[in-house]
Amino acid sequence: MDQETLNTLMTLVVLPLLVGVSGFAVAWLRKKTQEINENIKNATAKKYIDMAGEAVTKAVQTTFQTYVDTLKAQGKFDKEAQLAALQKSKDTAIALITDEAKKAISEAYGDFDKWLAATIEALVREDKKTSLAAVEEKQTQIATTAATAAASVAATVAQTAAAQVAAEAETARPLESGAE
Repeated sequence: MDQETLNTLMTLVVLPLLVGVSGFAVAWLRKKTQEINENIKNATAKKYIDMAGEAVTKAVQTTFQTYVDTLKAQGKFDKEAQLAALQKSKDTAIALITDEAKKAISEAYGDFDKWLAATIEALVREDKKTSLAAVEEKQTQIATTAATAAASVAATVAQTAAAQVAAEAETARPLESGAE
C-alpha cells in the first residue's frame, strides 16, 4: 500500500470510526456521571428525610410526655387540646429539623408542611394502635391471673373438702364396726 491509499483509508474509515466511538464514549461517561450524581442526591435526601423523621418522632413523644398524658389523666383531652398538641408537635419538630432537611423533604414530597402533618398523624395513629394493643394485653393478663387464682382456690377447696370427707369416713368406721 502506498502513502496515498493509507491517507485515504484513514480519512474515509478510521477517522469517522474514531469520531463515532469517541462520541459514544463521551455519551456513556455523561450518563454514568449523571447516575452517580443522582445516587449521591438520593442518598443525601434519604439521610435528611430519615433525620427529619427521627426529629418528628421525638417531637411527638415529647408532646405526649409533657402535655397529652397530663391532660388525659385529668380527663381534659378534648378536641381543642388535640389541636394544641398537634401544634406543639409541629413547633417542636420544625425547631429540630434543619433547613437542609426541610429542603430535601420539599423536593421529595412537594410540601414540607403537608409532609410534617401527615407524619405526625401517622405517628399518633401508630401510638394509638400500640396503646390499644397494650391495654388489650393487660386486660388479657388480668383475666388470666384471675382465672389462675380462681382455679387455685377451687383446687384448694376441693382438696380441703376431700380431706374432710376422708377424715369423716375414718371416724365413722369404728362406730359402724361396734354396731355390728
